[in-house]
Amino acid sequence: MSSGKADSRPQERFVRYRLTWAVYGLVGYFAYLETVLGPLMPFLRAEHGFNYTVASLHFSAFALGGVLVGFVGERVAGRWGRRASLWGGGAGMAAGALLLALSPFAFGTIFGALVMGTLGVQLLVTTQAVLADRHGEWNAVALTESNAAASTCAILASLAVGAFTALGLGWRAALLLPVAALVLLAARFYAEPLGEAQRAGSAPDGVSTTLPVRFWVYFGVLFLGVAAEWCIGYWGADFLVNGVGLEPSGAATALSVFFVAMLAGRLVGSRLARRLPGATLLTATLCLALAGSPGSASAASTRSPSRSEWQRSRAARTRRRRGSRWPAVVRYSSPPSCSAPSPTASVSRGRTASSSRSCSRRWCSRS
Repeated sequence: MSSGKADSRPQERFVRYRLTWAVYGLVGYFAYLETVLGPLMPFLRAEHGFNYTVASLHFSAFALGGVLVGFVGERVAGRWGRRASLWGGGAGMAAGALLLALSPFAFGTIFGALVMGTLGVQLLVTTQAVLADRHGEWNAVALTESNAAASTCAILASLAVGAFTALGLGWRAALLLPVAALVLLAARFYAEPLGEAQRAGSAPDGVSTTLPVRFWVYFGVLFLGVAAEWCIGYWGADFLVNGVGLEPSGAATALSVFFVAMLAGRLVGSRLARRLPGATLLTATLCLALAGSPGSASAASTRSPSRSEWQRSRAARTRRRRGSRWPAVVRYSSPPSCSAPSPTASVSRGRTASSSRSCSRRWCSRS
């Protein structure tokens, strides 16, 4: 059995270690709790009487937590270590979900979403750093596969909310699954060596520390892509309820089509990442996504229930084309001399786009 200890020897092929599987599980745990906010929002709104403005604050709070981690996450990992960032972030995200589920007030549910976003993204950036250090030049494959695990758990989140509510157990029961999974992961993998967070040294004289134009181009791609995908991920269930006429449990289940397409895109992307240059893969996925976007936009403008299947299929095709974009952007947004960009910076900028998406939806609800 392969050891989970990090080493500096180059890998001749991609190998999944115990640590790799542990990180995949934690990424899936994060993705489940991040995604579940969308399918459960129609129930939360009905239970508390939230309007669109208050509902969107939950998504913005989650995204704001990620932005905050972008400023302090690396220092937290450097001060307390990766183990505290990884497992402490997972436990804190569960605590935020508990607050979201049990608080009778809007302030408490929004604050719960903020806690989920802050500590959850601290967990996420640590998983990316661990994968990048452990797999070296194969980190593009590891990141893509971790995103496939995330997509699988996102599908499960939508299905769980729909199934538990249809069975009369309520949407809160769907939050028990990830908590149980976290306990099992900690029991099996907590002692795995994670490596130490590396501090960047000072740049040699004459070497610029300014981020290159290439980074900002990829940042723009990431910003727009995250805003587009989570507009559907967070508001899709609500639209299917209020725009198409589905029952909340049916809407939560139907939203899983979106994440099934995401999984398909990332599984294909994982294979293509082994064969194609990153820039080529990213360009191809962007072109396909742009080709599908007009269909998704026209679907959103169609409110007839008889066209709901067509709407979901168009959105799914668009999401499948976007499935490989995130890992490709994260891998290739740094200069060629770097093995991987700063996960904290990348996720922070992605969460800024997520927050922008929530603010845009809140503005539209007033017009």
